[in-house]
Amino acid sequence: MRRGPALALLAGLVAGGLLILGGFWDPRAAFAGWLIGFLFWSGIAVGGLVLAMIHSLTGGRWGTTIAAALVPAAASVPLFCLLFVPVGVGLGHIFPWARTADLVSSPSVARLYLNAPSFLGRAAVALLGWSLLSILLIWAQPRRTALLSGLGLVFHGVAVTFVSLDWVLSVDPNFYSTDFGADFAFTQLLAALAWAALFQRPQAPGRYETDLGQLLLATTIGVFYLTYIGFVVHWYGDLPDKAAWWLKRREHGWDLVVDAAFILSAAVPFAALLLRRVRRSAVWMRWIGASILAGIFLRFVWLIAPEFGPWALLGSVLGTVAVGGLWAGAAYGLVEAMSVRRRGEAARGLHA
Repeated sequence: MRRGPALALLAGLVAGGLLILGGFWDPRAAFAGWLIGFLFWSGIAVGGLVLAMIHSLTGGRWGTTIAAALVPAAASVPLFCLLFVPVGVGLGHIFPWARTADLVSSPSVARLYLNAPSFLGRAAVALLGWSLLSILLIWAQPRRTALLSGLGLVFHGVAVTFVSLDWVLSVDPNFYSTDFGADFAFTQLLAALAWAALFQRPQAPGRYETDLGQLLLATTIGVFYLTYIGFVVHWYGDLPDKAAWWLKRREHGWDLVVDAAFILSAAVPFAALLLRRVRRSAVWMRWIGASILAGIFLRFVWLIAPEFGPWALLGSVLGTVAVGGLWAGAAYGLVEAMSVRRRGEAARGLHA
């Protein structure tokens, strides 16, 4: 294993150890931190897989630039089946409905939907389905990728709708938003594109960088629009229960978190990406990618941490480093193994 993945793995193990120690002090904040890290990094991987499926259907030169950065991420999706295990173990610490069904306003919802077997079953279907698509599309590379990608996108549309409500919004069992599934799916795409901008291969200024910048600009607008529309419907629609959810996330300093998330993931990238010379610069695109990823991380903190108190801030940092280190170390090790296998197959074919 090269030095980079090894260092990432070491950082993940150290942060994970610190998170475990913190769990003895505040287990709810520790498990919430792991969930935030899981959401952040799995969004990059699943978003990369979705972009690969879209590209197999549409074609286009834009996929050439992002392939080198996103193929390792998309190939690593099966790892998140293991990284989800702590979420399942800490179910009762993260989600109130897992401790007692009385906290769910509707008994039928608790009986049929918000319960541990149903939650874990939906998570298993989503993670195993994404993993199978990753294996078939990235590792096996079948000939009829267009048909498989089309079916995969249909599956993803259904799966992401359910898991976004389960993994994020159900930390408050009485809050839901019908547009959050689309918001979550766009956030995954934005995270994957930002990852591609951060780790794209250096190229001379040209169409490839411009394409990636335009994709980032469009996706940034999409995420901001869906989030804003959700706020308008809940706040100005005279819905007290939903307005209370937003108010809770504007108190005790949490408004600073969401303001920073907006600046980093929407305002600054939008203004910068309007400039063609920025979209054509690999250096500027890396800075924009880093800004967007930081903003997405803060947004997940804002969505989840207010339910767990201020210690969840530290837990979210440790959880994100832990999940990210373990993911990066293992994922890029797997990609190295995949490259070695393919070179071996090519060599055997040459000598045949």
